[in-house]
Amino acid sequence: MELVKHASSSVSLVERMIGYDKVIIIDCFKGDDGKNLYILDGYKIFSENKTPLNLHDINVGSIFYLFKEQIPDMLPKKIKIIGIKCENIELSEHISDQTMKSVLKAVDLIIKELKGENEK
Repeated sequence: MELVKHASSSVSLVERMIGYDKVIIIDCFKGDDGKNLYILDGYKIFSENKTPLNLHDINVGSIFYLFKEQIPDMLPKKIKIIGIKCENIELSEHISDQTMKSVLKAVDLIIKELKGENEK
């Protein structure tokens, strides 16, 4: 297991996945559908978010698709994306109470995932 903070390009994110059996991506989102936490299947999300190749603005789904076509055995078999709703997505040292509750729930989900308790 390795914990990595990643804040770079889509290409380098997918490159980081090479050689792992399972990847958990945690990110924040801004939304208004009433949910504070999402657990998503990365393969499904990436396959739904392919766009025509444009090297100036390529998204993770497009990069993942290209890697999957070229080196499918080197990519993880399972990718989970945990989305945490953030009330304010800005540079700050403050976190709202609701966001903190979602973070704590996400931590519990990650621990269960690592223990294999969320296997389907």
